[in-house]
Amino acid sequence: MLRTFSLGLAVLLGCLASAMTVRTSDTKLFLNEVLVAEFRAASEGLRPDQRAQQAAAQLRRVASDAKPSVKARGENRQILMGTRVLWTWTQLDARAAETSLSDLAKQTVDRLERARTLAPVAKTLDTVVLPVGRAVSLGLIGSQVRVAALQAPPDSGIRFSLGEAGPQATASKVGQYPIQIRWGSTELSMTLTVLPYAAQIPATLAVDVAGAPASAQSVRVAVTRAIELGVVREPGAQLSYSLGSLSPVERGQVRTVPVTVRATAPNAFEQSATMSIRVRNLGSLFQPEQELWYCNDPENVTQFQSLFMANLRAERPARILYHHLNAMRQPMTILVGVANRSDKPAQIFQILGDGEPHLNPVLVGYQAADRFWTEYENQSGVVLTIPPQSWVPIVARPLASGATMSGLGYLRLLPGGPEQLDVKAFSAYTLSLSPQIRTASTTGQPWAYVPPLSPESIFRGFQPDPVHIYPNPFRTEEVKFEVGGRFTFIRIGERAIPSQVPDRFLSGNFGVHYTVRVDLKNPLLTPAQVEVVFVASAGYSGGLFLVNGQYIRTKLLQPQGEERICRIRLEPGESRSVTIQTIPLSGSSYPATLAVRPIDTMGGPGR
Repeated sequence: MLRTFSLGLAVLLGCLASAMTVRTSDTKLFLNEVLVAEFRAASEGLRPDQRAQQAAAQLRRVASDAKPSVKARGENRQILMGTRVLWTWTQLDARAAETSLSDLAKQTVDRLERARTLAPVAKTLDTVVLPVGRAVSLGLIGSQVRVAALQAPPDSGIRFSLGEAGPQATASKVGQYPIQIRWGSTELSMTLTVLPYAAQIPATLAVDVAGAPASAQSVRVAVTRAIELGVVREPGAQLSYSLGSLSPVERGQVRTVPVTVRATAPNAFEQSATMSIRVRNLGSLFQPEQELWYCNDPENVTQFQSLFMANLRAERPARILYHHLNAMRQPMTILVGVANRSDKPAQIFQILGDGEPHLNPVLVGYQAADRFWTEYENQSGVVLTIPPQSWVPIVARPLASGATMSGLGYLRLLPGGPEQLDVKAFSAYTLSLSPQIRTASTTGQPWAYVPPLSPESIFRGFQPDPVHIYPNPFRTEEVKFEVGGRFTFIRIGERAIPSQVPDRFLSGNFGVHYTVRVDLKNPLLTPAQVEVVFVASAGYSGGLFLVNGQYIRTKLLQPQGEERICRIRLEPGESRSVTIQTIPLSGSSYPATLAVRPIDTMGGPGR
């Protein structure tokens, strides 16, 4: 059964009394629901809307069989119906319409003739495609369309109304629906095809970051996650947006980032809207790491397998190092997932440095640590919420055969949720992963693009492996150097830290945070120059350093290669201290050496 909806019944008798209907809408003039003229310029003291009203009054006075024509009057053109002048077009009108005066007049006469000879009810389309929730004109024309009865299936959720362009429909449900239009003995049919919008774009979203300050990069990935997971998309929908240049957010500050998002999808209407992303810096969420998780066994991965498992416990932050080479003859993806298998939502504060996979394992380890330390220095990261009974891939890197992936990160489970989370690193057959994970793995930040997933299959049989968990991943060294005495050497990565499993040690101390205090003294009566040099004493290596708070990167050095990381001038009798921080880098060769030595007047090392 069809639901009947009659439009404009209050004016039915008036419409039946005339074979033509005339109306205006602001500056537009309609005859039988056909737009016949739009007045864009003033003329003879009348505004454009007044000209439209005056033309409508003239048009209502003509007989229905009067034919339209144009008549030249000087430089202007008069529009007539029969012998009655309706209005006059001028050169100003033509310029406003961006056409010539003669073309404007001809178009007007053609429209009047078409409108005059229409059936009382006519359609311009057989099918109207419209989005859910938005009123769309049905394209009906004729003198009686405003009083015609429109019928739609009762369960279609379709509402009819009158708009500027005549009858229009608004739909609440996706589908294809037959529509019938009746007036007197006239009956027409058409189809409404209702499609969804490609996405539902919320007006506002909120994200949390932390740091002193939270870096532009932390803000960028947090805003990205808000958009990617906060916009509800139709299947196959693609989002496009530009974050432009973002700046750091200071501790305790709240900043709103406007982002225009465009969504497209097959069989859906494009949607575009500007969102307001509220970015809040929670201040310092950093606490020193209690553990180092060393995910490097095996380094050369020859099968799809579990690589590392550990529990991230409340108030026991962890530093995670991962470094693996694809030793198979086919591509693989290596992932690190964090699972919340409790009934409470969990929040983690994370700082991640993830290197681009590369055939050079030293380069990718160097790149990962560099990305990590530039954020770690300011304790800058993002707050990631993991709902109950779900997991999130915080790392996912596709690896070609022979390529290496590497990363360094900081993870802290924040209070107020579960007591622990499960963390697992594993290698997987790339094509076995969901399309969402495969797509997100190309970004280096899969957690920003992949919604929470069920942990059932990935974390079944989870069992933490304590062998490669190392408590207290920090080393402090204090050395002295006196000008005129022997050179001083500091071996980085030589004294291995112990595992929590007895008699297991971390050879090379990869990922361990070193703080070296060098006390310098010049007992001479003349000034002296002293340098601290990084020496790749164990093989091909790179080094990253904080020297009295200044960040220093060395080149990648061949075996026994060296590079100065700081130079200090000491006045006669002066003493000074230098604090150097560093981390042995994945892929590089350790132990490596820091040498403290004088610089002679020729610019080279002293003797």
